[in-house]
Amino acid sequence: MKTSEKTASILPAIDSALYDASLSLISKDSEESYLAQYCAQLGEDHSGEVQDISIEDINDDLYPLLDQHIPNGLKSVFRADNIAPAAILDGAEGRCAFTQIKLPLYWLNAPYNAGKRLAAELYRACGASGATLSAHGLRVSLSNMAEDTQSLAQFMLGLDAGYAALGIPSQAGSLHVRFDQGSFNVVHFGVGLFTDETKPLSPYFTAEDQHIYVLGREHGHLGLSAYLNDAHDAQEGDAPSVTFEQEIILTRFIAQMHELGYLTACQSVSIGGIGLALGKMGIGSAIGASVGGIGNASFWYGEDQGRYIVTIKTAEMAKFEVAAQKLGISLLEIGNSEEDRLSFNNQKVKLTDLG
Repeated sequence: MKTSEKTASILPAIDSALYDASLSLISKDSEESYLAQYCAQLGEDHSGEVQDISIEDINDDLYPLLDQHIPNGLKSVFRADNIAPAAILDGAEGRCAFTQIKLPLYWLNAPYNAGKRLAAELYRACGASGATLSAHGLRVSLSNMAEDTQSLAQFMLGLDAGYAALGIPSQAGSLHVRFDQGSFNVVHFGVGLFTDETKPLSPYFTAEDQHIYVLGREHGHLGLSAYLNDAHDAQEGDAPSVTFEQEIILTRFIAQMHELGYLTACQSVSIGGIGLALGKMGIGSAIGASVGGIGNASFWYGEDQGRYIVTIKTAEMAKFEVAAQKLGISLLEIGNSEEDRLSFNNQKVKLTDLG
């Protein structure tokens, strides 16, 4: 399914109907794959085998920073975030974190890998708040146009593979397909639970003079990224690879560091890469950051999976770094939170210019 679109604006307030639906799935114990539910609702039989789609790697050199200016790229992708920040709510199961993601349709150019990525994104977005993902669901709206149902089946297959690896299978009733809608869209949502002792972790900078770290390995993956789509109007390459074992290790590490009181903020690195994650942390707090790194688009806007940005007080840095090294977790300190603007390699942009 070849699709091209400008990435949607930042999602509005949490959809209360989706939140209620996710809570209803927590207590269910009747597993049913997304693919099986999809086929049943369409009345079509799609193969459960992964289709071999050959996708060439892209040449990152063809997609440089706009005017060689890092903040210009951020301005292009700032409204590209389709992931709503985790909303902390009180439900029947206790305090929980609810997250919803509107699927960027250009991801479906590599449907199976898009499904795996979506599972990892929701898992990580929930984990960044300190909660443990407990249930998830999917809403698909099909327009009057003829969508490629086989590609969507491959997407469902990837989603099932992702959640099988994470050990959080879908439940019966977790998928709802709506027909003859005005437009085609896919919304994924989930709810995570906190332990009684766990306080929610802020997704935004909480104070100045905090040390900023990127957790997880960086390869600069620009294929099917918001930067390519929004800054260069290109939908090339494959989705970034996902290593679910690493996703689990990193998310558990975040929970452990939060329990020890080392973390002051945490944000999943997702759509828009490190650049957009820092922008979100700043806009939500009116606190900026001064950061440094490789001066190319793939470093700041690559969408490698299995990464978080965290902030740490100076007193906790040594203990935090030792704990990460023991688990073989990649760490990169990139700067500090400060002032009311973002500075990338001394190239500055005001937070007020991003909203």
